Amino acid sequence: MSWLVRQAGLLGGQLVGGLAPGRAYVRFDGVQLPPEPARILARRMAAEWPATAEAADALTAAVAEAWTSWTARQPSWTGTGIDLLSGALPPDTACVGFWWD
Repeated sequence: MSWLVRQAGLLGGQLVGGLAPGRAYVRFDGVQLPPEPARILARRMAAEWPATAEAADALTAAVAEAWTSWTARQPSWTGTGIDLLSGALPPDTACVGFWWD
């Protein structure tokens, strides 16, 4: 996760997550970035975190969402991280989120 935190910082993104009930710490499970930096991060993830015998690659495992603003309540598009490598985002995309469960 330290790699993802560093990339978010380098690319102008922010960490997202929440406070788990009964826990004394915040858990983050994703990042949000402007659209072009999100595509850069997708390419970096594909290169740095390929599939292994135990797990799928990070990009396939990621849910990707496009948002019309940084404070929107619902995404305007949902796909996988792989979709960001070649797919078009909605024209009103303000930020893109990557999420992992």
